[in-house]
Amino acid sequence: MAKIYNLSVDQGTDWSANLTAYTANGTATINLGKYTSASSQIRRSYTSTHPKAEITVNIHTSNSTGLLYLTMANSMTANLTDSRYLYDIELKGPHPDENETTRIYEGIVTVHPQITK
Repeated sequence: MAKIYNLSVDQGTDWSANLTAYTANGTATINLGKYTSASSQIRRSYTSTHPKAEITVNIHTSNSTGLLYLTMANSMTANLTDSRYLYDIELKGPHPDENETTRIYEGIVTVHPQITK
């Protein structure tokens, strides 16, 4: 089951966050070096057919600490309206079974409106 973690984003800014990927029981970090990729989307609701934004998730093949680096450019956050959204993060892999998908995080994204434009 995915760990629940809520995010906060300032509209119109370059945004980043670091998360640690934990095993299902939450007692140890996941060695991300065995995973081939990670992806994340922000959507208005669980039933939305189109993502509102993509979160770039970077993992490093030598990363045994479980650290994930999340980013969105200011051009992406500027397109988010002052609202709440949903997101999740999925890992693809591990080697050699690259068809396995594991959801490790999910939660609410709260977007705070931009004043200076």
